[in-house]
Amino acid sequence: MTLWIDKLFANATRVIAVAVLLIVAWIFTVLFQQSTEAMAAFGFDFITQDKWAPNLEKFGGFAAIAGSVISTFLAMLLSVPVAIGVAIFLSEIAPAKLKSPVGVTSSCWRRSPRSFTGCGVCSTSFGSMILALGRAVGETMAVTFVMGNVHKVSLDLTQPATSIPVTLANEFTEADTDLYFSSLFELALILMVMSFVIIALAKFYFLRRTRKVK
Repeated sequence: MTLWIDKLFANATRVIAVAVLLIVAWIFTVLFQQSTEAMAAFGFDFITQDKWAPNLEKFGGFAAIAGSVISTFLAMLLSVPVAIGVAIFLSEIAPAKLKSPVGVTSSCWRRSPRSFTGCGVCSTSFGSMILALGRAVGETMAVTFVMGNVHKVSLDLTQPATSIPVTLANEFTEADTDLYFSSLFELALILMVMSFVIIALAKFYFLRRTRKVK
């Protein structure tokens, strides 16, 4: 009975894994197809130009792309030290009663509780930060409330700006032309590629470290 259940679970897992890959490929295909009009109209200039004027049908995604990179960097800059501090506290300082309910979310840090300067923990933390980076780059609502959705690149961090998720959230319902829609889809495609590359790098890094350990 147990063997039968194991085989069923293994086959179901394979089917789900293949289904996930097919869904991701389908999403990428749809985004690419919907982006072709903007690609034909602007080419590579869509990435390098920051002018976003729907009334003139001029669309450049540089401001949104730069905003995504900058906001993600700032988020990591603020969150990583806090995360490391919490992990060290749970592993080295916190009493056992607190470790059990809270520490489950930081189990990867507690694998080597006495060696936070060791190569193993450093590699684990670095890989975790890359995964967090892939998650942060797609953040939408929290960033929407603070960025302002202004398509402008500014060195002043107090000035309103935008990011790809913010632009998509605020402007998809306002798009009234095919080129406008296509430009938004191209931004979505760029965001998907960015997230996929970041997560793929993290997975590759983890796999490489696992093979070295074995």
